[in-house]
Amino acid sequence: MFEGFLKKKFPQELTSLLQDVKIPSQLSTLKIDTKAKFDYVTEFDLELDRKVTSFLKTHFPEHAVVSEENVGEVISFDKPTWVIDPLDGTSNFIYGVPFFSTSIGFVSRGKLQFGYVYDFFHKEAFYAERGEGSFLNGKRLILDSSCSSDFIGISSRLLSYSAKTKPELILELKKNGKFRILGSQALALCYVACGRFQSSLNYEAKIWDDLAGALIVSEAQGSYSSLTGFDPYCVVSWKTSENLFSIASTKQTHETLLQLVKAK
Repeated sequence: MFEGFLKKKFPQELTSLLQDVKIPSQLSTLKIDTKAKFDYVTEFDLELDRKVTSFLKTHFPEHAVVSEENVGEVISFDKPTWVIDPLDGTSNFIYGVPFFSTSIGFVSRGKLQFGYVYDFFHKEAFYAERGEGSFLNGKRLILDSSCSSDFIGISSRLLSYSAKTKPELILELKKNGKFRILGSQALALCYVACGRFQSSLNYEAKIWDDLAGALIVSEAQGSYSSLTGFDPYCVVSWKTSENLFSIASTKQTHETLLQLVKAK
């Protein structure tokens, strides 16, 4: 069986694995390939990909494991499936900005069952199991309406989208807080779950960016939505090129944000 991740201390095993990874000290000598404009993959991404994939395959040989670095056009989810982003925030990593993470989500029986995000620089492990809650380094996370953060996490392409098609969106959002572009969507979702951000909106997020964080937010009693139809509690075959256009926030503010984004 693969349930009972928390009872089996599986998050601690993942943390031990990733804490042992040596982050390259000489970034100037790092091999970097360009996948698209402003989209990179480094040898460190690939090392993490191999390490995490091997770890999961050893523990769960009957499960599928897909990664941002080896994914096809569609993830079928027709059997228990792990989806990993070995290095979320590669550009931050390349330029020495201390916000980058590994994100790991697990789907079985059509539902997101487990999510894990590790922040290398700050040594923070965020994780959640469906029905068992969300945690940060072992401490339970519970998000409520008393969240006093001024910060709204946004993505660069949300700014582009708004500037071109909906400039009033940014103006309305600015009335409620200060913008932060973290550069790691997985961490932005985790920051909502622990109350550092009041909300997070990301136009261009892909499924490997959001899968773990969506559960971490939800199990912390927050809300997560995708405007393009992705539902972490009814996961079906998904085109990997599809943007999620996701919103995460407290339950009390979520409907307001949804209506604001959907407004003509």
